[in-house]
Amino acid sequence: GIGQIAARTIMRGVFQESDAATGNWTVSGTEVLVNRRAYTDALPRAGQRVKVIATLQEDGALHAREVENQTGTENPEGEHTVWLEGIFREITNRGAWDIGGVPVDVNASTALSGRPSVGSRVSVTATYSERTLLATEVSAAPTETNESVRSVSIQGIVERELRDVWLVVDGLRIVLSDLTKTLGDISIGSTVIVKAEIQPDGSLIAREVAITDPDDQTGETRANPVDIEGRIERVEADDRLLVNGIPVDISALTEINAALQVGAPVQVRGLLQRDGSVLARQILGYGPGITAGTEAGIEGLVTEVSTEEDGRVSSFSIGGIPVTVDSLTRLAVEPTVGIALAVQGIVVGDEILAVTVDSQPIGNVGVLPRIQMQGIMENMPSRPVPLPLDVTINGVTARISGGTQIIGSLTEGAVVKVTGKVTGGVFLVEEIERLPAYDPQRDGAPTRFRIRGAIQEANLDSDGRPDRLLVSGQRIIVEALTVFQDVVVAGDSVIVEGVIQNGILRATRISLDEGEGADGG
Repeated sequence: GIGQIAARTIMRGVFQESDAATGNWTVSGTEVLVNRRAYTDALPRAGQRVKVIATLQEDGALHAREVENQTGTENPEGEHTVWLEGIFREITNRGAWDIGGVPVDVNASTALSGRPSVGSRVSVTATYSERTLLATEVSAAPTETNESVRSVSIQGIVERELRDVWLVVDGLRIVLSDLTKTLGDISIGSTVIVKAEIQPDGSLIAREVAITDPDDQTGETRANPVDIEGRIERVEADDRLLVNGIPVDISALTEINAALQVGAPVQVRGLLQRDGSVLARQILGYGPGITAGTEAGIEGLVTEVSTEEDGRVSSFSIGGIPVTVDSLTRLAVEPTVGIALAVQGIVVGDEILAVTVDSQPIGNVGVLPRIQMQGIMENMPSRPVPLPLDVTINGVTARISGGTQIIGSLTEGAVVKVTGKVTGGVFLVEEIERLPAYDPQRDGAPTRFRIRGAIQEANLDSDGRPDRLLVSGQRIIVEALTVFQDVVVAGDSVIVEGVIQNGILRATRISLDEGEGADGG
């Protein structure tokens, strides 16, 4: 049943027409095959609203399993609202999002919630007009878990701290974990935003603690803000990444606080562009990538489970390899002996601390547990040596043998991804690959500028917003990432801050200058 559920698409829209020769019904511009196997009411009238439950076939066709006629009639060719739920399969060549076999246009006005990613189940509210669906809202379907997780967001000043143990923010005590992501140098007096989870006993455990500017008035000026968490699947030469199947563009204004390499977990904050890609404002290391531990993944059968007095799982073993469950571990399935699991976590000491635990089809799991990790080579010899060779990757010992597949040049300090199995207490490497890394400094660190003066010229784009300014004789590029604190027009006295890259001035922030001497350069 899992495959059928994964391929299920649900749509509520307006019936337009049927083709007796092919058996296809057209619902809000989408063709659905309705044959004798489908449970249906009477043939709906043109314009009648219907609910369709269909399965997506390998050839991309939608086969209806059930069609329910609903009340309400609308102009079948006019604009109306469509509700859709299905798997986010891909972004098509023209920039549409394929949701369960239905192409949906996503643009700057689309509101995104949760973390929609290719391969995940999403819910879409869209408008049908001129035979196309335009999404007004896309939200990630909630992940089913065996325990409820209540999340809170807190902004305030750090009043007390015990480094790496707890913080007190505006009188609230917040516990830190090995899985807590920390952004910035946090100390007493810092203004922070804390994303925390409320535990059954009422305590707060931080999932993320980030420094913030209390006076910051950032505003997304041109498009809908997007927040994506996932792993980098590809690093391209034209300053583009692929994260969760979504293209992410890097600009000179993008703030990067992460190692941009294949497999690295990142959080991307930016703007959704008309082609379905994301223009990154910030790219931050996410989850275990921020901690001192080495990232690790392990797949295999559970051989042992330990529980607390209250029945909650505290640890389990996969093929003799211990895995610890933390308060922040996200359990998509409860570990029990004999089931197959896929664990993503970090290596802390001689154990793996689980970040996420998901189910795995038993047919995909071998006899011995597979481990995948990535990190930095710490002790690779500079000259050729005979195999087998024990190397250290972020403190974890791995053995390279004659049967190991080596991809790329292995040198000390290189970032590598390692896949292997544990046999007799030894981590035997089956494949080791040197990972490419994006170097934000390869074009030279951009120089920052601050200009104070009057706008002499303001060139507007097709949306009526300035995209180029002439301020005090300096030509300045205004990008989608540029933050406006006020609406500005020619003649205004402004303060422009930004970066200079390859001789081009690009504004990061523009605000009205209300101080004395506003006409000065």
